[in-house]
Amino acid sequence: VTERWNEIEGLAIKHPYWINGQTNLPRAQKRAVFSTLFSNNEDTLKEHLQQNHSDWIVIKNRYEALLKIVESCGVFFLKKGAIDLITTYQIKILSDKKVDRCC
Repeated sequence: VTERWNEIEGLAIKHPYWINGQTNLPRAQKRAVFSTLFSNNEDTLKEHLQQNHSDWIVIKNRYEALLKIVESCGVFFLKKGAIDLITTYQIKILSDKKVDRCC
């Protein structure tokens, strides 16, 4: 993520994991990118990532395959972010401490 942050930064910086997580930049980048991939459909990713979209979609597909295996064992991940982020994403921005506790 850190090597290719500039490619997805335009989308990822809009996610609350980035907005609220800047006390630890590498962690904020990883969380924001993961949730950004799952919060946007393929068309949005193609539009914003342009020539690099296929690489990011491959990463998203690999994550999806991995998460299916993990989910088959009874472990589930919130792909778009913490519960609070999913339910209030458009309404409010969470504090940094709350985001860290949810993850």
